[in-house]
Amino acid sequence: MSGAPSCKDSVAFQRSGSPTPCTLYEADRILPTAKENHDSVESVLQDTRSSFERKDGLHAKSYASEIDTKRAKQQFAQRSKVCKLQYIAELERNVQSLQAEGSEVSAELEFLNQQNLILSMENKELKQHLESLAQEQLIKYLEQEVLEREIGRLRCMYQQQAPMTQQSKLPPRQQLMPQIQFQPAQLQQQMSLQQQPNRLQQITQSQVSHRNTEKRNFEILRL
Repeated sequence: MSGAPSCKDSVAFQRSGSPTPCTLYEADRILPTAKENHDSVESVLQDTRSSFERKDGLHAKSYASEIDTKRAKQQFAQRSKVCKLQYIAELERNVQSLQAEGSEVSAELEFLNQQNLILSMENKELKQHLESLAQEQLIKYLEQEVLEREIGRLRCMYQQQAPMTQQSKLPPRQQLMPQIQFQPAQLQQQMSLQQQPNRLQQITQSQVSHRNTEKRNFEILRL
């Protein structure tokens, strides 16, 4: 039979050391598969490398973003701390200035209270002095009124007793003169007695009006 060599022949050729057509055929068939396997392995390796590189890039990006966020947080915290410290310092300055102003105002208030107390005491003393002056003035008015009444009474008594003393001093002949000579003196005495109540009434009215005006002035001064 002519055709492809059998396996026995190939084995015989292998033993003899010379390649047989069967072995060459199998070798040609195995080599492409090995190349394909190698290419597939390289592609897998490249894919894995690219995946690792992508993962590394993602990790690097995430790490960088974390670092940026941490740095931003630290900067924000530092700025907020500085702002808080500045605000606290400003509040302390305001408190110190307010305390200084409060001490000044309290000192001024104490001084004004002392002045008010002194003025109130002086005002009280002046009111008491005015009251005493008003009482003294009223007493003087009453004394003056009593003295004027006493003067009027003594004047009346003198006017009544004057003709009698003059008559007692005259000689006996002149004492026996008719009563007509004494009529003008008696008429004058009667007229003076009649006019005296009117004068006293006028004097008392003027005194009363004067006292009323003084009382009003005193009340105005007290107010």
